[in-house]
Amino acid sequence: MLTCKRLIGAIILCCAVAATGAPKPKPAATEKSEPSLSQTTNDVKNWTRKQWNAAKVEYAKQTTKWADCRKKADAKKLTGRANWSFLYDCMKS
Repeated sequence: MLTCKRLIGAIILCCAVAATGAPKPKPAATEKSEPSLSQTTNDVKNWTRKQWNAAKVEYAKQTTKWADCRKKADAKKLTGRANWSFLYDCMKS
């Protein structure tokens, strides 16, 4: 009798799982869809130091623009991730 109860419980559990269905996959993002600047700016606030350092290496290749953006950030006395977001916006503009 105990085995029968386990079997019925397993069947009910399988039905419940099947009824909920699998989560629908998200559509793949295409390369054409560029994220909005404000959305990307908010993403920068959540970057790791490793991501930020990689971005700085790329930005530093544009020496004049990078220096100008750094001066603007220093003038605003920005620090931390607020500085990262400002510099990101400045370099993307």
